[in-house]
Amino acid sequence: MKVAAERLYTDWKGLSEHFARVIEDGGFAYSAYENRAKGLECKAGVMPKIAELIQRDFDAKWFSDGGNNDKEQYRS
Repeated sequence: MKVAAERLYTDWKGLSEHFARVIEDGGFAYSAYENRAKGLECKAGVMPKIAELIQRDFDAKWFSDGGNNDKEQYRS
């Protein structure tokens, strides 16, 4: 297995889908972020807003673990 940063993603959506699944395992994780973003003001477009929402939740998950993060859980 390779970590997400080592994996070749052909587009931002694929990368965003990966991290959405890391935050919440499930088939609809990315769709939930997409729906949230569409309901918000997106001056730069929907995709940057989706990435922002994913980043916020990822950061919260990462830092709430107290620095005891196992890299294995973030592998695809």
